[in-house]
Amino acid sequence: MKRLTISIVALFVGLAASGQLSNDDVLVRALQDEMDRSLAELQLENEPLPYFISYSVQERKSSTLTYVLGAHDGTNSSLVRLLNVVVRVGSKQLDNTNFLLLEATPDQLNEMGTPHVLPLTDDYDELRRSIWIATDQAYKEALVHYSAKTSAIANQTTAERVNDFSEEEAYQYVDERIPLGLELDQLANLARQVSEVFRGRSEVFSSYATAFSSTTKRTYLDSEGNFHRYSFELCNVRTHASTQTSTGAIVKDGTSALTRDCSRLPKIESLQADAAYMAEHLVDQRQAESLEAYTGPVFMESKAAAEFINQALSGLLVAVPVPMTASPQLNTQIQNIANQMVHRIDTRVFPRNISIVNDPTIDEYRERLLMGSYAVDSQGMPSRRTEMISKGILKNLLTTRSPVAELASTTGSHRGMPIPLPGNLFLQTERGVSQESILEQAIQIADSNGSDFALVIRKIANTQEIEMAHVEMSEMVSATMEGNVAVLPAIHVVKLYPDGREVPVQPMVIVDFVPGHFRDIVATTSQTHHHDVPASPLSGLNVLMAMIRGPGALSGYDQIYSSIVTPGLLIEEMSLRIASGQMPRLPFAPHPMADE
Repeated sequence: MKRLTISIVALFVGLAASGQLSNDDVLVRALQDEMDRSLAELQLENEPLPYFISYSVQERKSSTLTYVLGAHDGTNSSLVRLLNVVVRVGSKQLDNTNFLLLEATPDQLNEMGTPHVLPLTDDYDELRRSIWIATDQAYKEALVHYSAKTSAIANQTTAERVNDFSEEEAYQYVDERIPLGLELDQLANLARQVSEVFRGRSEVFSSYATAFSSTTKRTYLDSEGNFHRYSFELCNVRTHASTQTSTGAIVKDGTSALTRDCSRLPKIESLQADAAYMAEHLVDQRQAESLEAYTGPVFMESKAAAEFINQALSGLLVAVPVPMTASPQLNTQIQNIANQMVHRIDTRVFPRNISIVNDPTIDEYRERLLMGSYAVDSQGMPSRRTEMISKGILKNLLTTRSPVAELASTTGSHRGMPIPLPGNLFLQTERGVSQESILEQAIQIADSNGSDFALVIRKIANTQEIEMAHVEMSEMVSATMEGNVAVLPAIHVVKLYPDGREVPVQPMVIVDFVPGHFRDIVATTSQTHHHDVPASPLSGLNVLMAMIRGPGALSGYDQIYSSIVTPGLLIEEMSLRIASGQMPRLPFAPHPMADE
């Protein structure tokens, strides 16, 4: 331990001498000093010392303004400094992690530890006191998990174990650029002008626009010499709107304009145009046909394809140790959920003309910033390019420092959640064709199946643009438990007829889609497009958490995004059914603006 802590001291001194950190950086000194003391002295009688400690501090300033039809509806601003502490006891071969203590809180299931509020003032003594309390709590929780885990291992027959923590080379990264974000008056102007798009649209029953800006500084250090500090910003202008069909079914939609450089937000005219297009589609949905069920060819335009890949695939392209519990029955259920693709490495999982690469090191695509770019992950590991699928063959999976037997080192993909998450996912295709050719092929497949139309999906809901109801999240959990992929409703769907006629249909849900069906992609467009999507919480270990803790355990994804670069996809056969949901009675009186 002494050798490792000395390396952190040397790193800090070196960074200060080079001008990358100020000599009086009180926060880093407080973290370093308390880590040194804890590694040397933190021990209960007859209990193991910590063998690893990490501290991650996020200092975040954020503001959100909400407007409805041009009227100010709320402001939420915060300035907070949060500390996450991870303490590991035992050894890298066997420690307190990868074990679900059923009476634990959701935070205790997260490898990044429980968040603690730190004082905003750089007062060394108060920082040390707060860090001491947080470290002491994390150590006690680690001991409880370690004791329960060793007991469970002793009382159960388990397969050959792999180490709980990987050996990795120490990495340091410092970027002291200071992002500016947007001021309240700028946010207010954006939200107000976008919200005014819905004025006079009496067929839209409810709507609002929000403008969000945050700046975050993250400081990380651990007992193995890993250190990083950098700052980043996020701006987002969103709309939400809903109405009801003639039968009472609620339909909803939204828009989102994301950027990690607030100076590069789209111009207000573009934001208003997107909101107006969405509102027009929402109105069209009021008279859309109701298609109870469908099985046949489905063409997903690139926006829908990006969300489909995000929700249906990204949670499968991961390798995490299967967490055990004290319950053999629950262990069996966990085995059925986690790591569905680990044993498929070196086998074909996609058509042979498709390859997929995860590369968070790429900053831009066609002069647009990629939201999934990052230099270092939440465990202090550098991001890196990872070839996932090569010509249809699965080659690799995303990992953290918690290894599995087949994949013993990290891909730098720990982004603060229980499972690894992709950064920038590029779906590359050979033999792509024009969209017109794909639509003709879809009609031909439908005709051979005895149907006079095919389905085109233009947009799939995501958890940020659409406010999801509890019943919808529960359906997603159930789908995953049954071995199917979990995908939120397709909200822009049309029937496509041979003469080119399009007929809108009400939102539909993809059903009975299993990982093997990715091989049913029969064609792709030649053009690829970039779409930014919020990280999907609907797969793997995340769904397990929802099963044990309830959907509230899936919180925390608000500022984690991926960028998906994909062509449009034609799937030869896919099953969908009409989306279920609330059907309250229509309003008795018309909208107050109906006569304007």
